[in-house]
Amino acid sequence: MYVNDHEDAAIEFLLGATSDPSQPQESIKRYEFGIAFDYALLHLDEFSLRGKLRYLPWNRKFVKSCKTVHDFVDEFVVKAQAEQAARNKEKLSTEKPERYVFLDELVQSTNDPIQIRDELLSILLAGRDTTAGLLTNTFHILAKNPEVWLKLRSEVQPLNGRPPTYEDLKSFRYLKQVIDESKMSHFMFHVSSSLQSSTGQRLFPVVPANARFAINDTFIPHGGGPDGLSPVYIAKGGPVGYNTYVMHRDPKIWGDDAAEFKPERWDTMRQGWHYLPFNGG
Repeated sequence: MYVNDHEDAAIEFLLGATSDPSQPQESIKRYEFGIAFDYALLHLDEFSLRGKLRYLPWNRKFVKSCKTVHDFVDEFVVKAQAEQAARNKEKLSTEKPERYVFLDELVQSTNDPIQIRDELLSILLAGRDTTAGLLTNTFHILAKNPEVWLKLRSEVQPLNGRPPTYEDLKSFRYLKQVIDESKMSHFMFHVSSSLQSSTGQRLFPVVPANARFAINDTFIPHGGGPDGLSPVYIAKGGPVGYNTYVMHRDPKIWGDDAAEFKPERWDTMRQGWHYLPFNGG
């Protein structure tokens, strides 16, 4: 089965759908969804770079993959909206369900199926790829830092092999520091026809670069002029790009050892707007 455990868990949390091996048709749908989702993500950068021409039939497989992804999620959205409509019509009691399903919460806040689908896919991307990247790359960086591995191992060793409880996880201070310093996710981008990967959380943020668009004419208080201290005018609809990868390695914020993997820095460092692995706002 192509859909991995992280994707299965994310789909269950978001859509309320559990994997059932006795339903081959559902398994096939999940397989096709996983293939299409990965293909669409891999070629999304090409789609974005085409600007106003992006809807031309330049890559029919990309368009088909997007449709497969949308159709898969839309089935759950339609069903959830119908159930919510029935509850509203019959004024059924809204007792707290046995388990939390993100889709059930969304249909209570909006009737727009496209918005619901977009919200679900956005969270699925974050819950699937970032988790897989975290596990893979954290072990990679621990293998390169045996002293950190030994210290981390000694902290969790009292578990004696049993799964940690929520309270256990809260008490593992060094584990949190390791995650804050090294938590990673693959960010794939296309350069000179070859795929390169950048990974991260502080050293390698999950979202290494991003942009926002002004909803009104406005100014950024500084950053302009020869000295970088003058205001910068941003017209309505204008983009403002920023690079968290660079900010997370800025010696002015993190010190002269900013490029080093050093979980102990979190003994004194506090999270704020200088640390945006998942961005903010």
